[in-house]
Amino acid sequence: MVFRNERTWQNAVEANATEEFHQAYEAAVEQVRKDFGQKHPLLIDGKEVWTRETFSDTSPSNRKLVLGTFSKGGKAHAREAIAAAKKAFPAWAATPWEERVRILRRAADLVAAPLRGPPPHPLECTSAVRAAGAARTPRVARPSGDAQLRASLPLPG
Repeated sequence: MVFRNERTWQNAVEANATEEFHQAYEAAVEQVRKDFGQKHPLLIDGKEVWTRETFSDTSPSNRKLVLGTFSKGGKAHAREAIAAAKKAFPAWAATPWEERVRILRRAADLVAAPLRGPPPHPLECTSAVRAAGAARTPRVARPSGDAQLRASLPLPG
């Protein structure tokens, strides 16, 4: 299997479609702006866990832009998450490696699905794109693409 990032700047350059890329990106920014600042829980053992203490994540290029507010876990939450992982591990370890690869690929697809709007999705870019005022060349880190790449790598041996 050959891996290729989805809808990257380089793809737009190669297709001579940089202006379309910029237009699609700007339109997507406007579309997702309403999602900025939402609150997000921890996820432990498949359950949402809301905490009193939170922290905000802001755009590095505009510190006034709050991307989201997240529940802040403590030692007890970490212990619960570790216990849940230990409880789930025997079943995961008994799963054939081919099925684990399928599951990881599916997880990567689920992560990428909401980001498959106009190229690239602004929420994925806000923490990776150059600071405001720099050249109009997005430098995009694609976590979903990274997960897909890792799920595609051959296993050693």
